[in-house]
Amino acid sequence: MPLDHFNPVIQDISVNKTARKDSPAFSFGERTIQYYELERIASSYGQIRINEKTHHLEKDDVFLRKPGQTVEGFMPYRFQYLTFQVSDPESCSYLNALPDKLNLRKNPRVQTIFDEIQLLFLRNTNTSHLLIKARILELICLFSDTAATCNYSLHVKKAISFMEAHYDQNIGIADIADSAGISVRYLFLQFRTLMSDTPVNYLNQFRLEKSKTLLLDTELSISEIALRCGFQSLSYFDYVFKTHTGSSPASFRRQHVLSGKSDGILKENL
Repeated sequence: MPLDHFNPVIQDISVNKTARKDSPAFSFGERTIQYYELERIASSYGQIRINEKTHHLEKDDVFLRKPGQTVEGFMPYRFQYLTFQVSDPESCSYLNALPDKLNLRKNPRVQTIFDEIQLLFLRNTNTSHLLIKARILELICLFSDTAATCNYSLHVKKAISFMEAHYDQNIGIADIADSAGISVRYLFLQFRTLMSDTPVNYLNQFRLEKSKTLLLDTELSISEIALRCGFQSLSYFDYVFKTHTGSSPASFRRQHVLSGKSDGILKENL
């Protein structure tokens, strides 16, 4: 799992607890994000724009911003904010696949974690920095768990539904991404995060299960089965089948059909 190597290094922390609804409106100015940023909104008076998308703030919105994004905050709003650095590529991929914003109002632990990180950061000891890493990991887990149960996971669900409905057709990764309304890169990132798999591997596995049924329950030729299951060539079907099962389609059919006949004969003789 990517988080096995997740080693967040805290860079900075900031808090604004004084802004009020009638406070003067102003912009922080647009900036490019250098490190990963987690920000909890404590009041809902302003707006935040990320990569030209404006988010109207609600209490307990939590933002996870990624390096390279542009952000501009429009006050007034109250916030708790921290930045951290991650160097492991797998951890970066995991974080980059998560949405930019979720509302975590159903989990009161989130505010407590931000409060604890602030106090630990002020202590500035080796122990406090270890505890900060643990708290950041907890925040990411809460954020990720919420993402998996909200609209974020709908992209993957749409992709899976499309693959299972069209597995017998010549569909490619671009078709799958289009069905989910996202880019190919984002599809791969979301599949890796939520399914610990790739879309191509999921599709091949689904096709293989269909092909096994046809191999055992019909007398169709192996070429016909390959086409009916969406494999565009017999050689590719044979390659994928051997890779996942350790035997060719023909060997699989012979082995299991003969085994089934032997079982039947033994049962009749008992």
